[in-house]
Amino acid sequence: MNLLQDKVIIITGGASGMGRAGARIFAEEGARVIVADLNEEQALETEREVMAAGGICKAFRYDATSSADTERLVASTIAEFGKLDVAWANAGLPAPFATVEAYDEDLFDRLMAVNIKGPWLLAKHAAPALKDSRGSLIITASLSGLKGRANHSGYQAAKGGTVMLTRSLAKEFAPFGVRVNSLCPVAADTPMLPQFLDESGGLMSRDELAAGIPMGRLATAEDVARAALFFASDLSAFVTGVNLPVDGGTSA
Repeated sequence: MNLLQDKVIIITGGASGMGRAGARIFAEEGARVIVADLNEEQALETEREVMAAGGICKAFRYDATSSADTERLVASTIAEFGKLDVAWANAGLPAPFATVEAYDEDLFDRLMAVNIKGPWLLAKHAAPALKDSRGSLIITASLSGLKGRANHSGYQAAKGGTVMLTRSLAKEFAPFGVRVNSLCPVAADTPMLPQFLDESGGLMSRDELAAGIPMGRLATAEDVARAALFFASDLSAFVTGVNLPVDGGTSA
C-alpha cells in the first residue's frame, strides 16, 4: 500500500520547486493532487509532468492572498474529488538580504500577505473539510522563522509568524483529529533561490549560504517534499504542532 493511497491533497505554490517535487512524490504514493499557483502556466506544467508519470493531478490558478480564491480552491477540490485530506500551504514569497534601513516597505507588506495571511486563509477555508477527514495541514515556514540572521528582517518576521501560526492552529485543531505541522527548510536550491541573493557582491551569496550548513550543501526541493510526505501520511498520526527543521544540521 502506498503511503498516500486515495488521499486528496492541495499543494499551494505547486508550480515549481518544493511544491512541484511534492506533487510528483505525493502522486507516486497514490494521492490525487491539486497544484494551486498564481503562475497558471507553470502549474499546468506540473500537472502534465505528474500525469505523464501515471499520477493524478489538476492545476488551479489562485492568489494566496485572496480569500475568494482560496475558498474556490477548496470548493473546487471537494467538488472534483469528494473530500480533502491534506492541505499544504507552500506558496511563499522570498526576499533578498537587505538592512532594515534599506528594506522596501511594500515588499514587507507583501511578505506578510503571502507568507502569513496565505497559510491562514488556507487553514480558514480548509478547516471544515479537514475536520471531516481528520486530516493534516502542512505549512512551509523556514529556518528563518526559528533562527535569527542579520539583514533579513522582513522575511524572518513573516516566517516567524508562520511558526506561531502552526503552534496555535495545532492546539485549535487537535480536538478534531486534525494535525498541523510546519517545515522549516534552510536555503533550498530551487528556482526561488536567486531572489534571496544579490549575486553582484551584495550581502549574501550562494556559496556563503552553503558554507553555513554542516552537511555542506543547500537543501533540495525533494528533501523538503519528503519531509512533507511524512506529515501528509499516517506515519505522523500522533505528531502535531511541530516546526521541523530541514536544514542539514544548521540548527543542531
